[in-house]
Amino acid sequence: MTKKFFTFIKRGQSKNLIYIVIISIFSGYSFQKTIAANNETNITVGLTCGIIGWNNGKWEELSLNSGHLDAPWYTGKKGGNSWTENENNKASRIWSDKYFEQNSINWVRFAYFSDEVTQPTRTMVRHHRWKNSTSSQFTWTDDNRAQNWAQYIGNCSTENGIPDVGIPNEDIELLAKNIVLEVSNTRENNYKMALNFLPKSLFATGGKAIQAYQNDLVTAVKKKSKNNKKEKVSIWTSIFSGNNSPFDFNTNNFGEYGNWKSDHNGFLIGLTNEVGSNKFISIFGNNGSVKVDFLDQGGGTYKPKGNGFGIVIGKESEKNYSHFLFSNTSFSGKHNRGLIPVGDFAGGSASGNKSITSYVFDLTIGKRKEVNGFLINPEISGTWNQNIDHEWKESGGDPFNLQYNEYKDNFLLTEISIAISKKAKVYEKFILTPTIKAGWIVDWDLNNKPATITNLENSQTITIKPDEQNQQGILIESSIKLGPTKDSESKLEAEVSYGIKLWESNQKFSDWRAAIGVSYFFD
Repeated sequence: MTKKFFTFIKRGQSKNLIYIVIISIFSGYSFQKTIAANNETNITVGLTCGIIGWNNGKWEELSLNSGHLDAPWYTGKKGGNSWTENENNKASRIWSDKYFEQNSINWVRFAYFSDEVTQPTRTMVRHHRWKNSTSSQFTWTDDNRAQNWAQYIGNCSTENGIPDVGIPNEDIELLAKNIVLEVSNTRENNYKMALNFLPKSLFATGGKAIQAYQNDLVTAVKKKSKNNKKEKVSIWTSIFSGNNSPFDFNTNNFGEYGNWKSDHNGFLIGLTNEVGSNKFISIFGNNGSVKVDFLDQGGGTYKPKGNGFGIVIGKESEKNYSHFLFSNTSFSGKHNRGLIPVGDFAGGSASGNKSITSYVFDLTIGKRKEVNGFLINPEISGTWNQNIDHEWKESGGDPFNLQYNEYKDNFLLTEISIAISKKAKVYEKFILTPTIKAGWIVDWDLNNKPATITNLENSQTITIKPDEQNQQGILIESSIKLGPTKDSESKLEAEVSYGIKLWESNQKFSDWRAAIGVSYFFD
């Protein structure tokens, strides 16, 4: 072996006595009195670790489970004299090599689970031979011959620890259970291993990035649904764009975990119709895309595209208005999770197709009042978004591929704002209306449930709880609208807007949104 492995040397006497009892129960064979003090070693391989001990005896007296040691790492296909190592039995070679280094034993044999064959007149068990005529080779032995056998006893913790990534260490070690890589046990390597076992920004791809898209869709729809020319019917279209980033993410001496950024674009087309005195209804369709970039080590992306539809029901007078909006959009796209090279793992990526169903509801209430030629417009709104991440699996990233169970999360953004605008005639037939808007926004913590993931290699499952809290910020937005006068024959109206959200979180960047829209009015 040319790589350096990590070990724990000797545990306390009281703990060792417990191990003696455990081994005795497993084997049903008497141990030498010195085994606890001299022949017990902790060995870790990457984030996989355990305690091994050895005893002297016959296979038929030591084995369990109908002739097989209780050693889940020790698996491999059957073979003969020319049999060579593969990934399934790497753990045996690593452990036996390291055990020999610590105990200076000429023979260390690791029996393979489900790897016993019966020959005429006797049973043969394959084992690992160290420092003998066939050094570092695998061979066979009679089951009734007393020998030194190494045996897995229990789990342990990584020697040098895992740097904090916001996920409990015991959960990370569970995802790593029984997965063997040749990796030196350093904090940096444990950090890389942890990132490979964990999902990338789990609550961004189906949550916050989609929420940002839906919030900007709502803003664009509400702007175009208003029938400012007071005609009965109008058709309209709008293009909107924006971005988002996390409020908080984990940082340590080795890098970041949970940092990401997203950008989105959407296209809207709709129809607004007056249905009664000061009442209207709008229907619309949308097509959009979202791109999420993972900014921690390994990187990766999620690039879904979506289509959907929605409806707005509203009531407006010269002084008051209220709108209710509902929209449904289905997203689907490739999710690519970059994996970090560490030890004998060369790196790569785990990918799969992830689909999301997203709903959004919005209620807006506002007033209008003209003061000295300026229109004062206070407004309050709440936008609720639910995203359903459908179950999906990764591939191509063995042994780190994950399965993601179906998951629902909910978000609520509230806004209290005031807008000031002033109309000015242009060429007698058009009205130019610049507007400035400022508001207080709150992204509320709705106590979303934990998400469940499973490592496909070892079928170990953990839950991850979102780290959320109420977040406050300030919205500043400006727009300019060019529309026809009441007496104009023109049927077109155009509007451009740009806004920025400034948040109290120190780690979060400012969010921006922009939209361009055009309406056509029918007589």
